[in-house]
Amino acid sequence: RALAIGQSIAQEIGKASKSSANEKDVQLIALHAGDPMAETLMEYTGYGISTLNVIKTKKDDPCPHLAGYLLQEKPDLVIAGMQALGGLESGMVPYLLADKINYPLISGVFSCSLEDDKIQCSQYLPKGRRRSFVASLPLIITIHPRATSKPQFTWAQRQQGRIRKISKIPKNSQATAITNFPSLIKNWDYAAADKKRNRLSIGSNRSGFERMQRAISIGGGGGNVIKEGNAAEKAEKIYSIIHEKEVYPVIK
Repeated sequence: RALAIGQSIAQEIGKASKSSANEKDVQLIALHAGDPMAETLMEYTGYGISTLNVIKTKKDDPCPHLAGYLLQEKPDLVIAGMQALGGLESGMVPYLLADKINYPLISGVFSCSLEDDKIQCSQYLPKGRRRSFVASLPLIITIHPRATSKPQFTWAQRQQGRIRKISKIPKNSQATAITNFPSLIKNWDYAAADKKRNRLSIGSNRSGFERMQRAISIGGGGGNVIKEGNAAEKAEKIYSIIHEKEVYPVIK
């Protein structure tokens, strides 16, 4: 989805430059930091990426390598997902990059278009709400998983695409002046996942029609309201209901 939005923006910029006197050279670059031999990378070429640039890294943090590349190339717009679909899934990578290269960031973008040399973004909010932004470049945006744009996969594009390894930023480059980069991997505590507690539900012997009538009735939801008696009598009543509905086995 991020790729589809990037392709549409590149096409809009190309059309706008052709209609004006000043033509702009638009280049869409796909960048990944990780293992260039990963099988899943070739799948991305099937979505219209002619060349996928990969910075070869091992299991170390990819953020310093990505930040160094961005500082050197200085792109106008960086488009990324909100988080990975596997691994640590911290969701912090775009924010760390924005902080290091000093770019503003708009997260959860649902749709994006070009408007008078500015980017108009629609941000996805809960319960179907949207919030619009008009931002100037340079900018980093992260694409929401429910964004409508999605490229079409074709086998021919996958066969024609290629993976290109690019070297890391030289140490004498100004782009390597990245200090105090928080690590996303080191000093993490790992523990087995806790079993989720099951929500208690009391079974009902009512028929489906009776349950429907109760749901649409104007009256209250039923049940017993105990107002009289001391605490021990109220607790005894609650215990008898629990025993009757077999919520917990009675220990004798």
